[in-house]
Amino acid sequence: MVPADRGPRGATSALPPRHPGAAEEAFARVEAALGAGGTLVSDDRAPTFWVLADAEGNKACVTTWAGRAEGG
Repeated sequence: MVPADRGPRGATSALPPRHPGAAEEAFARVEAALGAGGTLVSDDRAPTFWVLADAEGNKACVTTWAGRAEGG
């Protein structure tokens, strides 16, 4: 796991905490990435966490609060 301060800059897109539509928005982003030619690496933890990759193999994660315990 990469510490938050060691990841690529600008690689994340945050929603307000517990945003009611977060899971739906995240799913729409996953669908858009796949529609643009990305591949799904893992959806084992969906709707909490998806891992996607572009044609060059660069990976990106889409995360939500959905499915997580309250407070973390």
